[in-house]
Amino acid sequence: MSLSNSLSSSSLIPIENGYAIRFPDLPGTNSQGNDLANAIYMARDALAIWLDYLIDENEEAEAHM
Repeated sequence: MSLSNSLSSSSLIPIENGYAIRFPDLPGTNSQGNDLANAIYMARDALAIWLDYLIDENEEAEAHM
């Protein structure tokens, strides 16, 4: 599975105070926002943090999927 496929398999879930977003194929990469725009912004931030972790650890993304 490629990283681009994982990004397209995200789940955007309406919750009481906005939206939650999950990336089932990316361990620990979840976020939420007060509204749809904020949830998308926060999801991008969560993905950036996940990728930074992989870079810091010198690991391939595919190894975690």
